[in-house]
Amino acid sequence: MPRDSVVLGLAIVPLLGVSVLYFQFDALFASSTRREDVQLPRKATPTPDTAQPISMAEAKAPQASSSDAVRTWYPKGYKPQSEEDEDPRNFPRPIAMEPSTRHIRITFGDKVIVDTKNTIRILETYHAPVFYIPQEEIAMEYMKEGSGRSTYCEWKGMATYWDVVVPGQKKLANTAWSYEKPSKPYGAIQSHIAFYANTGLKVSVDGEEVGAMSSSFYGGWIYGSLHKYEKHIKGRPGTTHW
Repeated sequence: MPRDSVVLGLAIVPLLGVSVLYFQFDALFASSTRREDVQLPRKATPTPDTAQPISMAEAKAPQASSSDAVRTWYPKGYKPQSEEDEDPRNFPRPIAMEPSTRHIRITFGDKVIVDTKNTIRILETYHAPVFYIPQEEIAMEYMKEGSGRSTYCEWKGMATYWDVVVPGQKKLANTAWSYEKPSKPYGAIQSHIAFYANTGLKVSVDGEEVGAMSSSFYGGWIYGSLHKYEKHIKGRPGTTHW
């Protein structure tokens, strides 16, 4: 073999070897890069067009407590009214249930039976609101489960009645009621008691002494803007057929 050919061959072989190695290394690197792209895709960087900023007002907005959610139920289509101007003709059927922070105070003689801002209101068409008070907010030492009376509500179930018994005072029989096993969806009023305001108790809402129903069947209280609509509230003589 001519000398020049050998030299050329030796020169070409290393050159080809380097070329092959370079090609293989480059292919391996490219393949490795593609595998990484599949396993760990890059996240898109938000742009001004796609970013969703949160205002400070939204960030600090109070969230409804789970307790209030459980104590709230509105029939489909009912839109709650402002408590500053409630027309009982617009209350719903089936009845609505909602938490209330109005200041409720009930006394008998010199004894405080209730002083709380933690209640549940029941709203029904043509009825004054009824406040159900948790037993832990009631001076239960003055409460005694009554006997001899039982009524049934188509929405809430069977009612239990209570007497108010204060030493040195006459017993107020069947002056309060509760639903020990309320029907769904009104389970939140279990272990709550509502009071009549026409049996000798002094009852106030936000410092205003309430107007009571003349009937012993309807137990709602008239207060605030409800006085404007009193003629539309069941409980007065001649209204039981509404």
